[in-house]
Amino acid sequence: DSSTSRGLGDVYKRQRQFQESQGLQVDGMITPLLLTQVRQYGQVNPTPGGDDRSLEERVAELNAASGNDRELVRQIQSALTRANVAELRADGIAGEQTRTAIRTFQALHGMDVTGEPDGDVLKKLTEVGAVH
Repeated sequence: DSSTSRGLGDVYKRQRQFQESQGLQVDGMITPLLLTQVRQYGQVNPTPGGDDRSLEERVAELNAASGNDRELVRQIQSALTRANVAELRADGIAGEQTRTAIRTFQALHGMDVTGEPDGDVLKKLTEVGAVH
């Protein structure tokens, strides 16, 4: 439902802010390093309303919710490889190599250079024939 989506969006935003504040790679991905940092700095508290699920259960929910985003990233990674921008593994993770390839593609095609894997990038990749 939409309230769950908004809540997950807030969590994702806070997660990215935490990564930035701790000097971690700001990619929005839930990694063992991120979990360690969160635990170390005491950022994980039970959610209001008595949510007593474990951290791992909450992480699994977030990962499931990001499945559509991962599919978009996978499509972009495959298309960037076909467009000879970079050799990327289509794993659905928007890491630094993927974001660098996106920035390169955006610059080559006169787009705003953000490095973000979004619908505009996929649309342009489709226009240049790199999406099958």
